[in-house]
Amino acid sequence: ITWEVDNEGLFTYVSSNVAQEWGYRLDELVGRMKFFDLYPEMEREMMREEWMQTIRRGKTLSGFENSIVTKDGRIRWLMTAGSPELDDKGQVVGYKGIDTDITAYKEAENQIRYLATHDHLTGLPGLSLAKERMSQALGLTRRRGDMLAIMVINLDNFKLVNDNWGHDIGDKVLRTVAERLRGSLRATDTAARIGGDEFVVLASALMNRHDAQRIVAKIEQAISKPIHVQAKPISISASIGLSMYPEDDDDVEALIKSADDAMYLVKGVRSGRQRG
Repeated sequence: ITWEVDNEGLFTYVSSNVAQEWGYRLDELVGRMKFFDLYPEMEREMMREEWMQTIRRGKTLSGFENSIVTKDGRIRWLMTAGSPELDDKGQVVGYKGIDTDITAYKEAENQIRYLATHDHLTGLPGLSLAKERMSQALGLTRRRGDMLAIMVINLDNFKLVNDNWGHDIGDKVLRTVAERLRGSLRATDTAARIGGDEFVVLASALMNRHDAQRIVAKIEQAISKPIHVQAKPISISASIGLSMYPEDDDDVEALIKSADDAMYLVKGVRSGRQRG
């Protein structure tokens, strides 16, 4: 799509294929809408300022990636190239450009990024993404002055599930556990799979340790419900270790290690009870 705007960003020309690509008729755009009106609402003001600086300074663009919302509400990614239009005195009177739709490329790129950062079996984030979110949450927690919890979760005797039922059933159990973890957490929390039968949970914006312990209890209750496979129930439990900022440490790696150590203590106590 080729287009031209005046020095306020108002469309003065749009190529005729815009109806097919963006869903707008020419008379809905030309003389009526500004280019940045097409941006997603959350980005609109920022992009308006960026575009007005580009136009007024007469900057040339090449390979600028941006997204717009079509008339029917779809997000389309564009690669924009553009240059200023000048009058006889060299003053900027407008801007002209060309947009190439790169939506398929961006979707493929996002899928690759998703696969690189998420567990393929459960769809949960992997360890690297979990650590990234932990670091971000820790920074916010320091500024707010509240508390953050990290929980390391290990399924008890999961090897017996694979040995007795096979790996396909074991995979189903892992997917079910992942779903139950998601259902036990708030929208702002993160559950991740970090190993074969091991998960980690990040819970932030907590007021005290009791808030975290309530989440632990909710997770334990959810995981312990029988999982029905081939009309037979499989019972499973989990050992959960808890660490908190700022009580236990102030570093992501140290908090994970502290929660991992606590998990092994819980598992050891349970193992001792079973032997007794």
